[in-house]
This record gives sequence, structure tokens and C-alpha cells, in this order.
Amino acid sequence: MMSGYLFRNHRACTLPPSLRLVRLFSNRRDKDVARPDTPEYLEKKRLAQSVYTIWGRRAVYDVLSNEGLTFGKLHIDVNNAERAESGLLSSILHRARHKGVEVVETTREKVSRISKHGSQDQGVALDVKPAPGMLVGLPDYLDHLREHRKGEVVRIIALDGLTNPANLGMIVRTVAGVGRDHIDAVWLPHKASAMPSDPLVLRSSTGAIFKTKIVRCPETLEHALHDAKAAMPSTTVCVLDPLGEHDLFTMPDPAPPQRDDGAPVLLVYVLGNESEGVSQGVLAMAQQRIYIPMDKSSGVASLNVAVAASLICYKMLLRKNS
Repeated sequence: MMSGYLFRNHRACTLPPSLRLVRLFSNRRDKDVARPDTPEYLEKKRLAQSVYTIWGRRAVYDVLSNEGLTFGKLHIDVNNAERAESGLLSSILHRARHKGVEVVETTREKVSRISKHGSQDQGVALDVKPAPGMLVGLPDYLDHLREHRKGEVVRIIALDGLTNPANLGMIVRTVAGVGRDHIDAVWLPHKASAMPSDPLVLRSSTGAIFKTKIVRCPETLEHALHDAKAAMPSTTVCVLDPLGEHDLFTMPDPAPPQRDDGAPVLLVYVLGNESEGVSQGVLAMAQQRIYIPMDKSSGVASLNVAVAASLICYKMLLRKNS
């Protein structure tokens, strides 16, 4: 039954019957409302996906210390700016102006909308532009592979519901360490995933987040894998599963033969949520389920997801170097 009550600030007010339907449809999410994807909208969306927004005073201060980055705007709560006579905030403003970063003094609410972490951003948000191609959306990434990586086997680490930012940072650091010849990118869905701009990701990755190709996948990883298989039918999905059939260290290379048409072969290694593992939808798409051998007498069933990712990465490194 449709309710005629609108709750605001814990108080209920009754809407006139003639407005109930209008209110219902005005609250619908963007994805439920048909709207044309104009070229201007798509370009704005693409640019938004190619910029990290760093929030929190310590994280912003540390990132501004990096000499190898390009910065967009520094957004700061105007009330903070007026009080920034000393301390960390003063140092942030000094560094930003020294590097020629545009400082935008705005409202607290606007900073919160930019950071998307209003309760934690401390009134400061910084746009950081990684190197070209290091932060991309999935459609652009797949287009790039089809155009520039013909005939190659491209290996990916894909994260299914990983929510701990420290784990994400450690995985990114390992991927950066083995190099893109071995692991090309990390796929990170928008839904139910740690944010790559989280200060914990910055700290645990020791800045490698800016040197690693991060592919933002719309919706869930299951949707992303469907898109990848549609674009590249030779895509192979290997899921890390304690109940898997193939030992990571003794299994042959799971990459299928190269295609006659020269299309790239995509090999995706999937790691799941820290406590629940890989989702059922993604498990159902796996061509291979692999496991990391453990001593059964130890009572330890699995490894930390960041440690497991490291073993996969170095398996790829050793395989190519042997």
C-alpha cells in the first residue's frame, strides 16, 4: 500500500493525494528514469572516472607531497580556510599554492558531495589526476585492449566485493610490484567495494594506487564479466576457491589458445569478499576454480585475500620468467 507520509527530521507530514504520485516518481533513482546519454553527459562521466578524489587532511597533505602527480582542484570548507592560520590545514594550503593547485573555498555541504565522505573528510577534498590510462572505466578499457593488445594474453586481478581498504591497498601494491607485463590491471566494481581514494588505501599501497591501472566496473563484477565475455568471447575466468579443483602452483596455464582473428585473450583471476568469498553469480561463470594448498592439520582453511592475491601475482611473475 502506498503511504501518504514523508519522513523528514523524524517528523511526519501528510502529502495531499494529488502530490503523492508526483513525490513517488521524483524520488526514483537515476537508473530507473529514462534519460538520454548526451555527449556532454558521457564526457563528464568519463572525466569523473579518470580522477581520484582524496579526502581527509592527513591524506591530502601526504598526496600533495608527491612530486610525480598532477592535481586538479583543492576543495576546502570556507570556514576551515578562514581558520587556517597554523597547523596541518595551513600546511595543506601552503603546499597547494606552491604547486599551483587551484584552491576552491566552498561550503561544507559542497565538499561533502565531492568527497562522498562527509562525516570523515574534515572539510578537505583534493582532485588527483593519475597518469593517462591509469584510472579508466570498463568499456574504455575493453576498447583499448581490442585496439592495442591484439594477439596478446592479458592477465587481470578482479575483486568481487572486497570491502577492506587496507586489503585493497596491499593488493594494488603487489600488482604494481610485479609489473604490468604480468598483471595488467585491477578490476574494481562500483558496488560493494572499497574506494580506491580511501586514505587507508593510500597508506597501505604506499602510493602505488597512482601507478597501477585501476578499472572501475559499473554495477557488480558479475555484470563486468558478462560485458567482457560479450566483447571478448575468449575471456577465461579463474576463481580462487578453497574447494577448487586446480592447485595454483601445479596447474597449467589456463589461457586458451590465441584466436585466429588476432583478438586479445583476457585471463581474469577473481578474488572474493574477505569473509564470504566469491559471489555465487561469479562462481557460476568460472571456467576454472583454483585453490592454494594448505596444511589440513593446521585448521586454517584460507589465507588473507591480500596474501592470496600476492601468491597469484608472483605465480604469474615466475611463470613468465621461467
